Amino acid sequence: MVSSSAFDSDDDFIFGVDLSNLDVSEIVDEGISSFIHEEESSQSYQKPDYSSRITNLLSTTTRFPVLETPVTQLQFDNLFSWATSIGAELDGIACVEDIYGGRGLAARQKFVVGDMLAILPRELRIGQTVACKHLGIPSDTPDLSALSMFLLDLASSEESEEKFLHYARCLPKFGSNGLFQSDEDDDHYDAFGEEYTEAIKAIRSQAKSCKDYIYEVLIGESPLEDQAPTIPLLWAISMVQTRTHGFGSNRGRWLTPIFDFANHSPNPNSKLEGDSDGRLVLRALKAIDANEDITIDYQVPDDSKLRATYGFSLLHAPRNTV
Repeated sequence: MVSSSAFDSDDDFIFGVDLSNLDVSEIVDEGISSFIHEEESSQSYQKPDYSSRITNLLSTTTRFPVLETPVTQLQFDNLFSWATSIGAELDGIACVEDIYGGRGLAARQKFVVGDMLAILPRELRIGQTVACKHLGIPSDTPDLSALSMFLLDLASSEESEEKFLHYARCLPKFGSNGLFQSDEDDDHYDAFGEEYTEAIKAIRSQAKSCKDYIYEVLIGESPLEDQAPTIPLLWAISMVQTRTHGFGSNRGRWLTPIFDFANHSPNPNSKLEGDSDGRLVLRALKAIDANEDITIDYQVPDDSKLRATYGFSLLHAPRNTV
């Protein structure tokens, strides 16, 4: 079974969200249900309708237009317009190029402590239920597996009317966390302590469990022991590992379009919190100037897990700059 969070923790925080102030009265508990995988005889077993769809997404011949097309400002404009049309309040923020070569969120005006920067409606927290319904897979599919296949399906889509496609088109085209770390990088960070080695092992083990569940349960085939996930599947898993936020008593994973473009900082100027209507609120922790980068906390237990989850360290320089 795949864990519903990247690392087990008793903290009140996960992935930048202050859970101690989170009202989850209207959030459906979508935790990972336990399951029993019973073997059936080959004479009586019939693969479910969705298995061919999942199989096709894992094929090495499947094209993924979303991953082949560079992100443009127009696509971000379309994402904001779509989100606004279903209830998001985004006038105070913009998605801009950041100093790291990617995209981040910036304030469009001045804010003081406690101000609300932006709001996402309940419909824009994409969790296990949405992903399972979208794919037609069992509702108890673990959230990492469900959301990874959800993103992979969007990446393969050429349907211009697919509502979540605006979000998928704006995602990074490559993963940067521990799933994509080279052997040389492994050796570099191993030298800083066993905790770095174990953190990388944990996040890769999580990805393997996700892949095995998809093959064994959703497709009904046992993957070969040495069968590696396809690069697109690794991309999808890494997007879920690095971009989801935790809500609810079981801290299930939720994709939060637009808010997940906020950069992280050890000294953030904003935080994410929920309200009684199930909406997600981005709120100022300190005064923010117009055009200033909007940041949220990492909220992972230590630097080794930060490195494994997000692909960089606050304490140690990367290998190519040492």
